[in-house]
Amino acid sequence: KKWDGIWRIVTFDIPEDEKIARNALRLKLKELGFYKLQKSVFICPYACKKELEFMMSVFGIERFVKIVEAKHISEEGELRKIFGM
Repeated sequence: KKWDGIWRIVTFDIPEDEKIARNALRLKLKELGFYKLQKSVFICPYACKKELEFMMSVFGIERFVKIVEAKHISEEGELRKIFGM
């Protein structure tokens, strides 16, 4: 995959009664190559919005998940190392 200069950051706060959906989202994020910044904050340099939106709609968790696209992030050099860029 080639980086387009945009970081994808996914944050979520999914309630306990949606635990299956929360776990499925975490697995999908790992499958897509996301790196865990914090418990419910993941980052990836590659485009994957369509896959995430589809998955969120299947589980009906859109209101609990935020997708942020950013051009800059602190400690970017360390993240580039993590992603082998």
